[in-house]
Amino acid sequence: MPRNLPRRASRSAALLALAGCLQAAGAGPIAHENIGAELVAKASIRQDGSFQSGLRFTDKAGEHLLVLTAKDSPSRKGSDRDRIDSHQLTAGLYRLEGSSWKREWQIRDGVVCPDLDSEAVFLLAGLTVTDLDDDQLAEVTVPYRKFCGGGVDTKDLKVVLRSGPLKFALRGQSKLLIPGQAPLGGEHQQDAALAQPQYRSFRDHLEQVWLQVSPEKLGDPVTAEKSPAH
Repeated sequence: MPRNLPRRASRSAALLALAGCLQAAGAGPIAHENIGAELVAKASIRQDGSFQSGLRFTDKAGEHLLVLTAKDSPSRKGSDRDRIDSHQLTAGLYRLEGSSWKREWQIRDGVVCPDLDSEAVFLLAGLTVTDLDDDQLAEVTVPYRKFCGGGVDTKDLKVVLRSGPLKFALRGQSKLLIPGQAPLGGEHQQDAALAQPQYRSFRDHLEQVWLQVSPEKLGDPVTAEKSPAH
């Protein structure tokens, strides 16, 4: 049974045409659209956890699906079986080959934190698909944060950019905004490779996404930020 998505050909052509227009005007965003869990299931892509978000886009290499999932696991302790102490995030990029979808890469991270407050969540407002180096091949940027601790504290933050087999990241702490006080945290480090001149556009983009997703107000609910409108 074919695994092509409904109206794939016409929609892919439209996305590719729009992407081409953007690329002709200079490096920048690649046209993409939000997708739901039902469409991912029709593509026979295994979802490792609950569906969080997904994007479809087309570049020079073909049609792609980006699928983000999260899995929370309860404590194995007898008296605390209702307590969540393990969180896993998975982001996978898939490319259509014939009638099936082949995974090109995967980002997987999480936290195991028994007996303390914990979370792992994608920051969907910073999720981007770009062509920063103007080679007609997409880069995908996925930001997320995770936490294990107690009391008022910053959270581990990571912004990852994938460009085919290449992977770059900024790693650091969220910037906790406390009323009446100076912000707490916000520091980060970049992968050493980002200092190379050919990756300057990647570095600048990652810094922009970091500034967007790092602020966190005290008392914010533990939920992923909403995806931007596309």
